[in-house]
Amino acid sequence: MVTFRTPAAGSVVYMDDVASELLKLIGRTGSAPGALRAQDTAAAAQALRRALTEIERRPEDANKSSASGVLPHAEHAGEAEDEGDTVPLRLRALPLLDLLDRATDANDYVVWDSE
Repeated sequence: MVTFRTPAAGSVVYMDDVASELLKLIGRTGSAPGALRAQDTAAAAQALRRALTEIERRPEDANKSSASGVLPHAEHAGEAEDEGDTVPLRLRALPLLDLLDRATDANDYVVWDSE
C-alpha cells in the first residue's frame, strides 16, 4: 500500500500497483517513497489529467491491464472475468487528483511512502 499525504488535504491510500501506475503517469518512477515540491503539484495534476484523457482515447486498449486504464477491484485482484469486475483508472485517480489540486491551491507539497 502507498499513502499520499499533503498538509492541505490529509492522505489517500492506494494499492501498490495502482499507485505505481499513477506515479508513472505523472512522470515519476512509480516507486515509493517520493515527493512533489509545492511548485510541482499543479504540473503533476495536469500531467495526470492529460495521461488519463489519452488512455480514454485508446479504444484498442480498453480490455487490457492497468496500462489501459482498467484495473481489477482490489478485493478481486486477479479474478476479473468481465468488464463489470473492473474500475477504470480514471476513477481510481480521482482522490489523488483532488489531493494534488488541494495541495496546489494551498501551495503545499505532496509526499508518498509505502506501508
